[in-house]
Amino acid sequence: MHLSSRRLLPFLFILAIAARLSADTGTILVLHSNHQGYEWVTAVNHGIASVLRDAPEVEVAYEYLDAQRNAPETFDAVEYLLGRRYAARKPLALIAVDDDALRFLIARRSTLFPGIPVLFCGINDISAYEKTSLRGMTGITESPDVQGTISLALQVLPGTTTILALADGTTAGKLNMGRFDRAVATLPPSVQIIRSTAPEPLELSDILSRLPKDSIVLYLSWLRTGAGYRLTVKESVSRVVAASRVPVFGCWDFIVEAGAFGGRVVSGRLQGIAAAERALRVIRGEAVDSIPIAEGQAYEKVLDYAQFSKHALKRGLVPADGILLGKPAPLPLYIILGLVILSIVIGLEALTLFLVLRGRKLLAVAESRYRILAEQVPAVVYAVELGNEPRTSYVSPQLKDVLGYEPDTWIQNRTSWIDSIHPEDRERAVSFISKADEVGQPYAFEYRVISASGSIVTIQNRGAYHEDHTGKRFVLGIMLDVSDERAARENQKAALAEKELLLKEIHHRVKNNFQIISSLLRLEQDRVPEGPARSALNDAERRIFAMALVHESIYQQGDLGHIDFRPYVRRIGQELMAMNNEYDSIRFDVNGDELLLGLDIAVPLGLFLNEALLNAFKHAFPAYYTGEKTILVRIKNDSGVRELSVEDSGVGMDTGTIETSGDASAHRTSLGLTLMHLLADQLGGALTFEGWQGTTVRLRLPDA
Repeated sequence: MHLSSRRLLPFLFILAIAARLSADTGTILVLHSNHQGYEWVTAVNHGIASVLRDAPEVEVAYEYLDAQRNAPETFDAVEYLLGRRYAARKPLALIAVDDDALRFLIARRSTLFPGIPVLFCGINDISAYEKTSLRGMTGITESPDVQGTISLALQVLPGTTTILALADGTTAGKLNMGRFDRAVATLPPSVQIIRSTAPEPLELSDILSRLPKDSIVLYLSWLRTGAGYRLTVKESVSRVVAASRVPVFGCWDFIVEAGAFGGRVVSGRLQGIAAAERALRVIRGEAVDSIPIAEGQAYEKVLDYAQFSKHALKRGLVPADGILLGKPAPLPLYIILGLVILSIVIGLEALTLFLVLRGRKLLAVAESRYRILAEQVPAVVYAVELGNEPRTSYVSPQLKDVLGYEPDTWIQNRTSWIDSIHPEDRERAVSFISKADEVGQPYAFEYRVISASGSIVTIQNRGAYHEDHTGKRFVLGIMLDVSDERAARENQKAALAEKELLLKEIHHRVKNNFQIISSLLRLEQDRVPEGPARSALNDAERRIFAMALVHESIYQQGDLGHIDFRPYVRRIGQELMAMNNEYDSIRFDVNGDELLLGLDIAVPLGLFLNEALLNAFKHAFPAYYTGEKTILVRIKNDSGVRELSVEDSGVGMDTGTIETSGDASAHRTSLGLTLMHLLADQLGGALTFEGWQGTTVRLRLPDA
C-alpha cells in the first residue's frame, strides 16, 4: 500500500500542474455554420486568430455544424457531442458564425452553455430574430453593401450604361435582389437595369453574351438554378466570369477571391476581428448586453489587379482606400550587362544550392539546373572554393571547345590552369588573381593561354566573390575567347600608327618642298642687286619659311592634328632676328597662354604673324630712334577668347598709312599690310592697329 502511494505521487503532481495551468486560461468556443475549409470560414478564422493570438488568458476552440450538408435533424447529435466535450470545462464565451450557428445556440444554449455570453458575426438579417432570444448576445451583421458595390463599380467604370443583377431563388437571393432594387432606385434613367433570377447555365451564358460592352454584372447569389441544380461558390463564380465579356462585381470577399472584378465586400476577416474584439471585452468584464449590435461596419473596397488588364482598364481609377488583390510587388531595377550579370545569376543559383537545399535528391536537382544554365553560356564557366588551398569545384564543358582541355583534368589538378597560361603572362596572371583573392573585389583581365593543340588563345577572365551559408568564400567566373577581338584591336592600332607615320611623312615632305622653294628664292636673291626686287624676293622667302615652319612643328611635336602656337611664335621671331645683324639690339619676347591650333588656322595665322613681325623689325626702330627697342608677342586664350597681338616700343605707325577703325582697305599701301588684312579676313578675325607710343597690331580670332 505504501509503495502504491509513492507511485501515485508523480501523477498527482502532474494533475496539479495541469489544473493550475487550466485555471490561468479559459476557452472561447467558435461555432461555425459551415464546414471547415469553406472560403468564408477560413477568412473569419483568420480574423479571430489575429485578435486572440495576443490574448494569453484565452485559447480558441473551433467546431463546425456543416449546415449546408447536414440536415437539422442531426443537430441533436452535435448537441450531445458538444455537451460531452465541454462538460468539465465550460467556455468563457461563444462566437456564433452565420445564422445556422446562432439559431443553434438560441435553441440549445440554456441546456449546453447556460449563462455564457454569445458574440455573433455573419448574420444576414438581425430583424428576423426576436429581441428576447438575443438576450446575453451581441455581435455584427453580414448585410451585403449592394449600394456601396454599385457606387464602386460606377467609380471605376464611369461610362456604365447597363447593370445586370444575378441572383438565385433562395431566401438569401430574394433578400439580396430586394436590396438591389432599393439601391438602383436612385440611378438615372439612362442606366438600364436587367434582373436574372435562378437561370440555367446555358440561359445565363446567352444573357451574358448579349450584354453591351459598357455593362457590368452584379453577382448577388447563384448557387442554385431554377431546376434545382446546386453549384459551389467557386464553380458558380467561375462560370459567370468565364461567360461574361464585362466585369463581374460581388458583395463578399470570397466572391472576389473566386474570380470577380471587385466590390465593397463583406469581409470575413473583418467580421472575425469584430467578433473576437467583442469577446475579449466581455471576458475582461464588460457586460455583453451593454455592447450594441453593429451593422454595416465590416466592409472593404476590394478590386482584383489582374481584372484591369483583362478588361483593358486604367488602374488610376482605383479609390485611395481600395485594396488591389494580386498586385505584384515592385521589382528592383537591374542593368543587365551581358555575361557579367549572367555570372551573378549563376552565383545566386549556387547560393540557393548552399543555403536552401539540404537533401541529396534536392541538391542533385539544383546542381542539374545550375549545370544546364552554365552550359548554355558561350564561355567557360568555373567555380573555385577558396581556403588555404583553393580548389576548382566546377568547370563547364565549353573548356573542351575553347581550349581543348578536359574539364575533369582541371578539376582534379589544381595547377592545370596555371600550367596552361603563356609563360610570358603567367607571373602577371597569377599575381593578379592572388591580389584579387585578398581584396575580394570582382575582377576582369586578359592573358594568353596555350591550348591543347598548341595554338595561342587570348582569354578574358571575369569573376566575382560570394559566400555560402557557412561563411565559406568561393569564386564564380567565366573565361571568354577574345582572340579575334584582340587581333582586331592590334590591327586597328597598327593601321592608326601607319596612318600617323604617313601623315608625318607628308608634313615632312611638304616642309622639305617649302625649303627647296626657299633655297631657290635665296639663290635667285643672291643674283639680284640691292633694290625693290631683292627685297621682294627676301619677303617671299620669309613667307614660305613661315608656312614651312608650321609643317616642321607638326612633324616634330608628334600631334598630327594641332600645333602649339607659342613655340612657333618664338621660332619665327628668332629666325627674323638672325636674318639681319641690325636686329641684335632689339629684345624679342613671347608671353601669354598656350594656344593649340589646327593646320587650317595655323598656316594663315603664321603668315599673318610673319608679316606683323617683319613690319615691326623693319619699321619700328629707324636709325634716329634712341629709345628702348622691344618687340613683344602676346597670346591670349581664355574663356573662349583667342587673341594675338604684336607690340613694339618704336616710333609708332603713321596714321596716314592705315586707319585704326572703319574700312582700312583704301590705305593698304604695302603688300605686307594688304596680306595682313586678307589673312585676317580669311581667319574671320577682327584686326586693329594702335599707333601711339609704339605700334600694337591685334588680331582677335573667332571664339573657339
